[in-house]
Amino acid sequence: MPTTPITLEALQVLDAIARRGSFAAAASELDKVPSAISYTVRKLEQELGIDLFNRDGHRATLTPAGQLTLEQGRRILEAADELTYAARQLAQGWEQKLHIYYNTYFSIESLLPLLKAFRAQHAHVELSVQEATGTQCWDALLTEQADLILGAPQVTVLDSRVITLELGQLDFGLFAAPQHPLAQDPQASLIAYDCMSLDKQVPTAIENQLSAQVRLPNANAQIAALCAGLGWGWLPWTQAQAYVQRGDLVALAQMAPLTQQILAAWRRPQQGKALSWWVETLTQQATKHAASAA
Repeated sequence: MPTTPITLEALQVLDAIARRGSFAAAASELDKVPSAISYTVRKLEQELGIDLFNRDGHRATLTPAGQLTLEQGRRILEAADELTYAARQLAQGWEQKLHIYYNTYFSIESLLPLLKAFRAQHAHVELSVQEATGTQCWDALLTEQADLILGAPQVTVLDSRVITLELGQLDFGLFAAPQHPLAQDPQASLIAYDCMSLDKQVPTAIENQLSAQVRLPNANAQIAALCAGLGWGWLPWTQAQAYVQRGDLVALAQMAPLTQQILAAWRRPQQGKALSWWVETLTQQATKHAASAA
């Protein structure tokens, strides 16, 4: 691999000269003698074979090549600072990045205060937050794409690597647009019309009887399809309520409402202080919620 004469020290000298306007002022800032600053610049210019500064006048001004070196060099200095900080944080047990998946039916409003609190305390940890269906959340956790999943539906068989925490429950209703035949006739059969669904959302008792299912990517798409009269589907009342009040959706009587437990989940062994913060904070919230509901 070819070597470069450009060192971090040389870039720091170049940056100080550009900001302070003279070699002497840069020497004062860097706690060096002026001759050391001049030597560093001359050495870099000789090894690069270019002039970095115009030496006419009292103020040090950069040549076009010097300006390019300064601009690119500042990015390198910033990257070096970030690398140093990230390495130290990792050595102290902090992850560089945390991947969080949340169920599309999980209220993003309830997640935002947690994101704000975490960022206020631990801005050095990058967060990747992604919306997904319930099945996608579980898949992401088990394939190690996600470190933490929120609002995931309860599952019958749980991987031994996974630890869960109950976050509460979602009450689902059956909905369609007011003009849909199912809304017009409470006796009409669900299996005669398209179901707008996400993942394995439809009860097994009727899934095999359906004429067709349209699998949609998220709750917003499902709601849009239902409001457009394309079919029927299950939605949490927390997300359907506003559309019902506006008259865009109606609750259907063909099936009784459903209740679904929702969970937070992560893999064992729990690693990293960032994930620990989320687990501890969620546990505290769940404990308070359980106490207030008792």
